[in-house]
Amino acid sequence: MTMVNNKNNFGLWALPFIACLCLHAHADIVSPESWVQIPVPDDPVFENLTIPADAATKGMWSGVKSWPMNGLHAVLLPDGRVLTFGTSPNGASQDGRYYDLWDPALGFGSGAHDTIFSSSREDSFCAAAVYLPDGTMMISGGNGSDTSTIYEPVNHSSFTSAVSMAEARWYPTLLTLPDGRPIIMGGMVPYTESMANQPEQAIANGWPSMTPEIFENGQWRSLFGANSRLAFGPDYLRTSYPRAWVAPDGRVFGISADQMWYLDPNANDDLGEVISAGVFKGPYSANSPVNVGATNTAVMYAPGKILQVGGNGGFNGDELPGSDMATVIDINGGAPVLTEQTPMNYPRRYPNSVVLADGKVVITGGATYGNDYSGQPADPVFAAEIWNPGTGAWTLGA
Repeated sequence: MTMVNNKNNFGLWALPFIACLCLHAHADIVSPESWVQIPVPDDPVFENLTIPADAATKGMWSGVKSWPMNGLHAVLLPDGRVLTFGTSPNGASQDGRYYDLWDPALGFGSGAHDTIFSSSREDSFCAAAVYLPDGTMMISGGNGSDTSTIYEPVNHSSFTSAVSMAEARWYPTLLTLPDGRPIIMGGMVPYTESMANQPEQAIANGWPSMTPEIFENGQWRSLFGANSRLAFGPDYLRTSYPRAWVAPDGRVFGISADQMWYLDPNANDDLGEVISAGVFKGPYSANSPVNVGATNTAVMYAPGKILQVGGNGGFNGDELPGSDMATVIDINGGAPVLTEQTPMNYPRRYPNSVVLADGKVVITGGATYGNDYSGQPADPVFAAEIWNPGTGAWTLGA
């Protein structure tokens, strides 16, 4: 067995998990004499680490490592390198035309990072990204509004697509359909998050992007049959990063703030359709925080099973407290089945969630209140938490 560490966006080393290679062979043909010892290469990320006694159960963090920029968006490339983008190296502007490529094999020394800038690529601040079938990556929306950039991992280069989307897509969700086509949902005209307070005016102004689009044959095509205020409207900022996954039946299942829905991109002669899957929970609340809104985090930890935790609010300026609630949504039977889990140890807005190799889910980061909360400071949450889907229990991490 080899102890492996999971990397987060900002150069910190997160919780360990166990990876093992199991040889499935009949006992009478495998003997100790035939075993082969595989050497473990030196890994620069393990240099100068002092491992605490409880690291096997609580994990550990290294010291903070320098990074060329705030890794607003981060993508693991096919060859194991990590691409971060979305802002400028000095942090003075929201300019997402810088790309940084990190090679973990080089540790954190000189030459480990390759940071490049191109004025021609789209501004990826608050964008979304997805791999295309040919191995390139599409980055769409954000400050670029309706533009897309195609990134080529092989040579660390990119070019801006000549085709634009029909709608602005700041804070969109991109995912890949089973047939390989990317679909983009939600988003808005940049910096119009206040639309939640004036939804009718927002619709009249065209601020929320309520019609999904599919990229096919080198073009974006609008799914006019799937235009939906329930899924992508301004109410409770449902259009902001709607949580969405490919369901076991091939449709797209989503949670947008207080609402659940299914999107079938092939319905209505390929114009698409959105149908309600019921209310997820009541809207966010100042007095009874619930895990709704774009400030939570969610993962599909097993086929058709989703864990959604934290949140309670649409954006960082709504002055709301964080939620400690955790809910499992099972969509294997069609109609979603919601099962409340034991709450987390800490309420969290804007936490991160990662599915580990053993199927558990680790939650890191987040804050107890919105950034602009005037009644109480927004305290950061330093401790990690691990959720076990087998028991529903939380373990407090380092």
